[in-house]
Amino acid sequence: MDDGLEGCIKSLSGKCEKLMIADGYYENPRDDERYPYLGSASTDGTLEYCKGLSNADWVDAPETFYQAQVEKWNRMTRQVEDNVWMLLIDPDERMIGNPGSLARSVDYVPVKVVDPDGQVMYYIRLVKKTKGMVWTDWCTVKSPAGIEVSLYLGNISEQVYIEHTRRFRNSPK
Repeated sequence: MDDGLEGCIKSLSGKCEKLMIADGYYENPRDDERYPYLGSASTDGTLEYCKGLSNADWVDAPETFYQAQVEKWNRMTRQVEDNVWMLLIDPDERMIGNPGSLARSVDYVPVKVVDPDGQVMYYIRLVKKTKGMVWTDWCTVKSPAGIEVSLYLGNISEQVYIEHTRRFRNSPK
């Protein structure tokens, strides 16, 4: 297991009551040099590491890889009880600050995400799970009433954000 997941989990220490770790990757895009295809499930000790965490639930990988990130996020979302706040974060990301301070009276909260070059995007990453909500793509959640909430361009906390450890896909090198 590389430092990715362990670093991510350390960044969440004391900030989350419970962790849900979903195994399996999505095929978009495929990096065969760094991650050669060995099946959908982790083979690098990730499961064993996660079993040692007292506040973590494990979601097994599907038999075949996820077609897209949205498929994985929807699978995780279905595992969460209704009316519970959930933060979606990838293994190559680190939580800076306390995400609980962002929870509001609205169900979908944008979180600032910064890559190593300082490029910033705002994603809906902190959500209050409601029955019937679904992710329609990597940055858009759809409420049971059919309302879609996507990228956010307004005012947001500068003290609480996600630090991405690799460049965004379309970033210049």
